Amino acid sequence: MAFFGKTDQATKHSKPLQLPQINNEKVLKKFERTLVGRVLNLEISESRVKAMLAFLPTVWRCEGRV
Repeated sequence: MAFFGKTDQATKHSKPLQLPQINNEKVLKKFERTLVGRVLNLEISESRVKAMLAFLPTVWRCEGRV
């Protein structure tokens, strides 16, 4: 693994990061209307996500250049 800057033995052998438990339902609800939230939510049909992604160049006014 590449490190930028100085490294020492403590860095190489430190304990893994422990993340707190999260409520997935709350996270999905919070981000359900975002692009990443829709792509990561398995309950949304694949065809709806594909249609949304195909429409984005029109929204961003770069249709035909992508």
